[in-house]
Amino acid sequence: MKKTIILTCLTLFLLMGMGICLNEPPPTPSKTSNHYQKQTTKDAKDSNNHQNLAIRSTHTDKATNKGDGTSLNRVMMWATIVIAICAFLQFIALIFQYCVMNKQDKTSRLRDRAYVYFADPILTPYPPDKPIVCGIVINVENTGNMPARHISIRFSWIASQHSEKIIDPFPLVNWHTVQVPSFIGPKQRFSLQGGDDIPINIIEEAKKFKIDVFILMEATYIDGFDLNKTRITQMSRSLRFDAHGSQSLGFAGPHNCTDDDCN
Repeated sequence: MKKTIILTCLTLFLLMGMGICLNEPPPTPSKTSNHYQKQTTKDAKDSNNHQNLAIRSTHTDKATNKGDGTSLNRVMMWATIVIAICAFLQFIALIFQYCVMNKQDKTSRLRDRAYVYFADPILTPYPPDKPIVCGIVINVENTGNMPARHISIRFSWIASQHSEKIIDPFPLVNWHTVQVPSFIGPKQRFSLQGGDDIPINIIEEAKKFKIDVFILMEATYIDGFDLNKTRITQMSRSLRFDAHGSQSLGFAGPHNCTDDDCN
């Protein structure tokens, strides 16, 4: 498309140059030549009327030829102008088509590219009879129509006193890298063990509203289109309990985001 636009521009400039050249006026005869011609015509009138008629006939033929040449130049000039206008309109149409195709390409990438995100983590007390820890299961899914490549996931959790009123725990954690495959196909989902379990006594303190527990995850990957840009997904959740001990997950801080929103 870019090569076509450049070729059209060169054609347009060439046609404009041809129009300028064809529009140049014919050369004007010099004064000396006109004087000599008038003197010759005067002498011819005095000496011979027949020769005068012949000269007049010759002048008439020259004027006619001159008029024909001027008319041809005007036709060529207007034809060149019409062709230049058509080329310019084609150039505008090509630019418009390029903008439309570029927008369609961006829309297609947004619709079809890989999207890696986290579903709610699952907390599992272990062992079931007398639990001493609470295991964390990470759920990861690619909801896009392209495979996600070069995937890297890190995970952590943090507990703080409820009186500290932490709003954004993301900068406070020590991250742990989770072993994951480097490739996730379209619409594929899998579960991972976080590898860093929460002691059961911290969970009991959280049920009494003495401690706040936060679970944080981050994934980086390539979306299948742009190989030079790394995509990112972040999740920051808080573990919450009600007065009856029921458990739920809430959002904590601004790091529940993707890509540029995570800056």
